[in-house]
Amino acid sequence: MAVGCRPPAEASWHGEADALNARRSAAGLPPAPADRPRRDGRHRRHPGAGLLFGALNDRLIDPVVTLATGWRPDLVLHEPFAVAVAVAPPSVARQDGWPMRYDSYVGGGELPAWLRQPGERPRILVTRSTVTGPGDRGPMPAVVAAAAEVDPEIVLVRPDQRSARSLPGNVRVVDWIPLDVALPVSAALVHHGGAGSAFGALAAGLPQLATTGPGDRRHNAELVARRGAGLALRPRDITARALTQLLTDERLRTAAVQVSREIAAMPPPADLVARLAALV
Repeated sequence: MAVGCRPPAEASWHGEADALNARRSAAGLPPAPADRPRRDGRHRRHPGAGLLFGALNDRLIDPVVTLATGWRPDLVLHEPFAVAVAVAPPSVARQDGWPMRYDSYVGGGELPAWLRQPGERPRILVTRSTVTGPGDRGPMPAVVAAAAEVDPEIVLVRPDQRSARSLPGNVRVVDWIPLDVALPVSAALVHHGGAGSAFGALAAGLPQLATTGPGDRRHNAELVARRGAGLALRPRDITARALTQLLTDERLRTAAVQVSREIAAMPPPADLVARLAALV
C-alpha cells in the first residue's frame, strides 16, 4: 500500500490506458480488455478510477515486476477492480469464486482509553481516505458544518488541518487508531466510501454513511445503500438531518446487524489456504 500519492489533476483514463498497453506490449502481453457496456447501456469503467489510482499504479508497477521476477511466485491472488468489494456476503453483492470472510488488517496507532468504551452520548466516527482524488475532500467538512445541530459525540479520525481548524464542542479529534477496535463501541461510521471502511462497519454491524466519491467509492457506497445498511450521499449532501437519520433509523441498524452475522458465518481466510495450495 502506498500512502499519500496524489495523481495529477490533468490525468485521464485514456492516457493511462495507452501507457498501460505500452507496458503490456513490452512484456509480450495483449492489450488490456476494452471497455464493455453493461446491459443497461452504461459502461463498466469508472473514469474517476484512472484519476485516483493511475499515477499510484505507475509508481508501483516497476517494483512489483522486479519482485515477481526475482521471487517467482507459484500463485498470485488478486481482486478485479471492477468489483472492489471482493469478499462481500451474498446479500450485499453476488460474485463468482470462493466465499471468504472479511478480516480487517489495521496498521499502527493506539486507541485512547475513552474510545475503548461507549460514551455518554452516541458516538459517530468519521474517517477520510489516505489517497485523495481530484475534487474530493471527503465527508469531514460537511460533518463538521452540521455537528453543532446534532447531539451525538463526533470523532474525526486523522482530520486534515482545514477540517480541524474550528470545531463545535461535541467534536473530538484523534490520530491513527485501530478502527476495528473502536467501531464496536460506536454508534455509526461516516467515511469516504473505501472498501475497508465499508466492510469494517458491516462487520461491526453499524449503520454507515459513505460518500459517493471517485474510483471505487461510489460502487461501494451504493452497494451498502442498496442493502439498506447505510446511506450513500455526496459530501455536500451531508446534513444534520442525515446524521440524525444515521442514528435513529432502525432499518439501517437492523440491516447492518444482519450483514454482520452473514459475514461472521463465512469461511475465515485460513480455511482457503489448503484449497489455494492445491492449485500449485
